[in-house]
Amino acid sequence: MTDRVLLYKGPGAISFHGRAGRREWLIGFGVNTLIGTVIGALSTIGPLLSLPWMVAVLAVTSRRLHDMGRPGWLQLVPMGLFALALGLYAVVDPAGFAALRDGGDLSWPLDPVLGATAAVVCAGYLVFYLWVGSTNGDPGPNCYGEVD
Repeated sequence: MTDRVLLYKGPGAISFHGRAGRREWLIGFGVNTLIGTVIGALSTIGPLLSLPWMVAVLAVTSRRLHDMGRPGWLQLVPMGLFALALGLYAVVDPAGFAALRDGGDLSWPLDPVLGATAAVVCAGYLVFYLWVGSTNGDPGPNCYGEVD
């Protein structure tokens, strides 16, 4: 294995290699999500400026999955659930999807199909991140490296 030089090794390190324990994941995930959300709320350029923090969240979650002996690609499962739910919403309620796509009104009451779709997606993300945050890592070295 080649040696990698990181300028900063800690909760905010953007590296997809190695392992991260629960504490490092919780701090890194929380801080990066909070900062990315605040910066992403800025008008027009905010979403572009929040990209580094989104990548940092993906990196620390990948390392956390490595600590559990699982590939980092597994975090794409909830994202796939989101894409599937959005596709199903487009098929089940094409008029509502067209209004959503065209920047339509999302005021209360929400379309019941959209509300159910959002609930399923949120539940999927919640279950995934509860699993990642509550599962113990491998006690010894695994194929992703030594225990921190």
